[in-house]
Amino acid sequence: MMTGEHLRTARILPWILLILHTLAVIAMAVFVHSRLALSDEVIMAWSLFMLVDFPLGWLMIPLESWIAPVAYRYFGVFGDGVLLPAVGFLVLGGAQYFFVGRLAVWYLSLRSRKPGTVP
Repeated sequence: MMTGEHLRTARILPWILLILHTLAVIAMAVFVHSRLALSDEVIMAWSLFMLVDFPLGWLMIPLESWIAPVAYRYFGVFGDGVLLPAVGFLVLGGAQYFFVGRLAVWYLSLRSRKPGTVP
């Protein structure tokens, strides 16, 4: 059973998950951008985030097919291969992991209540 103090500490879990995910996406964007001059195939490294951000990460497939031509026109290969996936995975995956953290805090708060009390 979690005490009130532990529950208050657990409330930062969504923010921790969001920050960790953001740092991972930024690291991937830096990696892809640094290797982009060597090979265009490095863009496929973003596929890893389709698995990490499952199921929302799969929304990047239709988003890229709609937005990629515009990103390529204005920003070139950088926009299509780095900027668009980074922003997409930041928004979709970040929202997903924040929600998962909130769900975990909600579950922990339910378990910490005494039986027979009204929430």
